[in-house]
Amino acid sequence: MLGVRRAFAIFVLAGILTIPAVALASRQDANDGTLSVRNGVGKVWIGARGAVIGRFDSGSVRIVDPVDGELLDVQVWGAERHREPSDTTDVWSGTNVRFRIAGRFRITVAGSDIDLSAIGTGKVGLHGNDTNGPDGTFWINDGPTRSLPNPAVDDPHDFADFYSLYDLSSG
Repeated sequence: MLGVRRAFAIFVLAGILTIPAVALASRQDANDGTLSVRNGVGKVWIGARGAVIGRFDSGSVRIVDPVDGELLDVQVWGAERHREPSDTTDVWSGTNVRFRIAGRFRITVAGSDIDLSAIGTGKVGLHGNDTNGPDGTFWINDGPTRSLPNPAVDDPHDFADFYSLYDLSSG
C-alpha cells in the first residue's frame, strides 16, 4: 500500500511540475516563423525582429542595426576581419565564423557552407550559387526541404525569392 501511495505522489508531483512548461509553450507568438539553411552557398538576407544563430566556412556576415539605440545583442566568434562601414553597420569576415543575433536586425550572410536558423517576424531573401554546383537547402517551419533559389539570368545581383517570416508561420 505504501508503494502505491508513493507512486501516486510522484505522479502528482510530475504533473504539477509540467504546468509551467506547458504555460510557457502556449505563450509563444503564433506569428513567429522559422527559417533553416543547411550547407548554403550564396547569400541569405534577413530583415527581422527575432533571433538568428549561424555559421559559415568562408565568407562574411553584414549586420545592420536598423533602429540605433534599440537593444541588439550581437555575438560573433572566429572572424579574422571586422570593419564598421557606418555607426549602425558591422561586417565580419573570415573562415569558420559563428554568430548569434537577437533583437531587430538586418543581416546578409554571403559565403560557402552557410548553416543558420532564424525565428521571428520579417523578410527573408535567398540567392543560391550561380554555377551548376550544389547551393545548399532551406526549409520554412516544417515545410519541405528545397534548394536555395538561383537568380534570374538577366539580374544576377537580385535575390531570387523573398519570404515573409510572419507569413511563414502558416506554412
